[in-house]
Formats: sequence, C-alpha cells, structure tokens
Amino acid sequence: GDDASAGATALAEPGVVVYLGIDRLDYTKGIVQRLQAFGELLNDGQLDPAKCRFVQVAVPTRTDVP
Repeated sequence: GDDASAGATALAEPGVVVYLGIDRLDYTKGIVQRLQAFGELLNDGQLDPAKCRFVQVAVPTRTDVP
C-alpha cells in the first residue's frame, strides 16, 4: 500500500519510469518471468536502463491458510 507507493516515489526521477510489481512471494505469481522479461527488454534495447527502474516487492506467502 502506502509504503510501496512511497518507495516507488523515492526512486522516481524526472524522465525515469518506475515499473512496480507487488505480489505474494509465490512461484505461481510469475515474478521470475517478470524479471526475465524486463531483462530481455533491456538487452534488446527496447528499454533504456538510464530511463527506467524495475522494483519488485514480494510479500511472504500466507502460510496460515488451510
């Protein structure tokens, strides 16, 4: 919520796009694939690393749910 938004705002710079992912730390959420895709976009030159940031917040998976 507010903490994640504040963190993303703190990373923001003029002309820089912040890509923010907030998910439970669960392999079904596609976090690894998201990071790989971002890396591919950087490697392919589709994103300029000087003009973008990727922030992934991973909240622990709920262990108390039956």
